[in-house]
Amino acid sequence: MIRAIERAMLILDSFDTAHPRQTLQEIATRAGLSKATAFRLVGTLVNAGYLLRDERQKYRLSLEVLRLSSFADVEINIQAVLRPLMAQVGKQTGETVALYTASGLMRVCIETAQMPSPLMRVVSVGEQAPLVQGATGRTLLSQMTDSEIEKVLAASELPKNDPMVVRKRIEIVRHRGYDVARGERVIGATAIAVPIHHRLKSSAHYCMAVVGPSARIDDRLEEFTNVLKKAGQKASRELGAD
Repeated sequence: MIRAIERAMLILDSFDTAHPRQTLQEIATRAGLSKATAFRLVGTLVNAGYLLRDERQKYRLSLEVLRLSSFADVEINIQAVLRPLMAQVGKQTGETVALYTASGLMRVCIETAQMPSPLMRVVSVGEQAPLVQGATGRTLLSQMTDSEIEKVLAASELPKNDPMVVRKRIEIVRHRGYDVARGERVIGATAIAVPIHHRLKSSAHYCMAVVGPSARIDDRLEEFTNVLKKAGQKASRELGAD
């Protein structure tokens, strides 16, 4: 990558929800650049219309960035973007990899990467299950607001004490960034799930899971979890999330 372009991208990436407006020094620090280099590149980005400077000498992203992002939103297909990454996770683990989203009270599989392993766990695109069940369901719920979770729990058919159990598991997922289920839906099967964030579709919820026989996965649980967490972080970055 041309060095000036790479540095300009670092400057644009320095802006996020916690730093929507920055001084030149703050930009230089967050982008890891000298103040002189940041000054030249920030000036170029201002002239090009991608940054604006206010009366307090602070910079912010312009509507030109939003205009470009609207085109990306139209063109981005999450399955197409993440398919190569899912295939890579499948090769690393040798197990089935599935991509899920939330739809009402259900979780729906929208993409899979099937590996030719013996006794593999077959997951089909379009397969549905209740959100309140399994690692993928809890991982999807963990991305929702507390009020959204309460609506799902209230509308789901659960035994009296189960909503409390589900809430506790959701908090664990939020804290550690993944969930594991053993034999909850399919006896002898283990699933590991991680959340995926989409910057342009913050109201949508996604997760990626590795699923397969417990006899194989449980012995390599830590290894597979680390592989999947890294993949989830990369997937979120590819979809523009912080």
